[in-house]
Amino acid sequence: MRSVRSRWILLMGGWILGIAQGAGTWAQEVGGEGAAGWPGLPQSSQRLQTVEHWAYALGYDDRFEQAAWTQHMLCRATCGYRAAERKDDFRVDPKVRSGSAGPRDYSGSGYDRGHLAPAADFAWSVRAMSESFFMSNMSPQAPSFNRGIWKQLEEAVRDWACDRDTLYVVSGPLLTEDLDELASGVAIPDWYFKVVYDPFPTPTAIAFLLRNAAGTGPLSTYAVTIDEVERRTGLDLFPELPESVEEAIERAPPQPRRWF
Repeated sequence: MRSVRSRWILLMGGWILGIAQGAGTWAQEVGGEGAAGWPGLPQSSQRLQTVEHWAYALGYDDRFEQAAWTQHMLCRATCGYRAAERKDDFRVDPKVRSGSAGPRDYSGSGYDRGHLAPAADFAWSVRAMSESFFMSNMSPQAPSFNRGIWKQLEEAVRDWACDRDTLYVVSGPLLTEDLDELASGVAIPDWYFKVVYDPFPTPTAIAFLLRNAAGTGPLSTYAVTIDEVERRTGLDLFPELPESVEEAIERAPPQPRRWF
């Protein structure tokens, strides 16, 4: 089986040229048993619906009307390539069986419809960019957070992909029963996480926990262990990694100097 890197570059090339109109979901294309570096989709003890779109996947929790996690890949092959412009075509996700939140659910709330998997990460494809605006990929974020420290982190991850080649990115909110809600019933998370896994040449990762508020320090100060993210979310983020690799990267203390 091709490595994740080579398969993804081939797929990216097809998408960029517009010749992969019939391609499956991204997890079907780059994942699978034996794929080098493939960490698998996150697993949860909660009953989530796993939804796979063309360029990202998510685990939707209808109790909170948002995803508990999203996962996508970034690759140097598309670094700087721009085939799509942002059009803000927010809409219901037709793949969510229970019905996802809708654009009007956030109206007048004072919160942004904040992306979990960032729209700018999919600028290499019109289809991928458009699908990033499904409301299943949104979460109520304070404007000062969404347009501030969260955006800075998204930009940093894109820079890392250009330098490091291939990254898996898992993002999501911390969902607990005591959260406040919008008038529509969409839960308002107090915290968000982002975990970045680099499989090549030596597996390494970095994780962040950020409060849903304006940032108060450099990104490096928000770095935590992956174990901490998994403890607070109840997720198994990388279930298909070899046990020795998974334990090593999840227990390792944060080492932001290796990234920033």
